[in-house]
Amino acid sequence: MGNLNFIKDVIYGLKRDMGQTIYAGINTVTTNVATGARTNVQTRLAIPNAIWLPLNLRRQFLQQVGIHKVAALEAGNREVLIDKKDIPSSLTLKNQTGYLEINGKKTDIVAIEDYTHALIVVVKQIDGMP
Repeated sequence: MGNLNFIKDVIYGLKRDMGQTIYAGINTVTTNVATGARTNVQTRLAIPNAIWLPLNLRRQFLQQVGIHKVAALEAGNREVLIDKKDIPSSLTLKNQTGYLEINGKKTDIVAIEDYTHALIVVVKQIDGMP
């Protein structure tokens, strides 16, 4: 129980110091069975207080909270820490079904690590996107 409280305190402190609003974009394609017409619907939802982990702190933070095996540690990937309380109820993040927009730049979702109180979303900037 003490470890969970420690993790909650770390997340709260990071949100207070480095939290920023990011946007999740989800692309949904539906097909009308009768006509075969495809409809692409893009949904963009705000996630407040997400933490874009700085490069110089990422390994230290991930090891400090007991995360040793993360797809994030590849070159070019970055991590976003999202408190589960901040995720809109209508949003379900999945690998390869959307993107995160951080500081006006779109990033692909590479992997999602699901933990008790938070998600660590591994992202990679989309080439050719602002």
